[in-house]
Amino acid sequence: MPYKCSMEQHPSDRSFGLTVGGVLVAAGIWRAPEIALPGVVLVLLGLVRPAALHTPNRLWMRMSHAIGRVTNPVMTALLFFCIVTPLGFAMRLFGYDPLHLRFDPAAESYWAPRDTSSTTDMRNQF
Repeated sequence: MPYKCSMEQHPSDRSFGLTVGGVLVAAGIWRAPEIALPGVVLVLLGLVRPAALHTPNRLWMRMSHAIGRVTNPVMTALLFFCIVTPLGFAMRLFGYDPLHLRFDPAAESYWAPRDTSSTTDMRNQF
């Protein structure tokens, strides 16, 4: 089911102008002065007339959802194939079996022994 975003979930037009404009101004001061001017315009519109930022706010949110639809599965796949899979191979290589799933023909039972000396039993729960 595709993700539907209602307008209640979007940031207000004022906060959009102040946030995105502030980031552009900061990036313009720090690195690229040519992007500071659009940032100043966004900040001023956010302060003086936020309703003028309604359409850019909606377009920004649509773009961010589209980017999220692409980057989310890509980053999840990278995490799985670059971290989880090599870790699993290394665990198999060194014989580590944290869930004790390996078959033992000499075992009478696969139940884990329980320490009955602790006070954390299921009596008098409340």
